[in-house]
Amino acid sequence: MGRDIPSGGYVSNQEWDEFCKSCIDTRFDGYTISDVQGRWKGKDEDTKCVTISTEYRDLINQVATLFRDTFKQDSVAIQTLPPMEFV
Repeated sequence: MGRDIPSGGYVSNQEWDEFCKSCIDTRFDGYTISDVQGRWKGKDEDTKCVTISTEYRDLINQVATLFRDTFKQDSVAIQTLPPMEFV
């Protein structure tokens, strides 16, 4: 989830924390957030990579759509991987 807003501006730490509390915490019991350097349309961008192990793809889509719409993003990438296994 890129933090640059295409029309200008930046998703602040406070805005990100509020988004997590209102949109991600209400849908998932646990997840991992990594600060990564992304690239979009030829420009480096501070990015939040959110890893969630779930079978509920509709909830993932809801979170991605909410982030996209809330922060006026062009898009939000979703990568689907085989489920995590615990031993």
